[in-house]
Amino acid sequence: MNISQMTIGSDAQVLSFNEQISPVNKRKLLAMGVTPNATMTLVRFAPLGHSVEIEIRGSLLCLRNELAQMIEVSQ
Repeated sequence: MNISQMTIGSDAQVLSFNEQISPVNKRKLLAMGVTPNATMTLVRFAPLGHSVEIEIRGSLLCLRNELAQMIEVSQ
C-alpha cells in the first residue's frame, strides 16, 4: 500500500521506497524525516488531488502524488 491509498486521519508506518524512485528524491525524503519505521498520519488531500499532506516526526509535509505513490506503508 502507498500513501495515496490511505484514508484521511489514518496512521501508517513507512516500510520502504519503491524501486522506481530516483536517488535525488529518495535523498530528499530521507532528509525530511521520511525514513523506514517512522510513523506518519495522512492529514489531507489537496482540493484538486495533486498532492497530499502528511504529519511525520512532528512536521507537516506536502508531497506530490507521484512521490507519495513511491512510499510503501503499512497500517
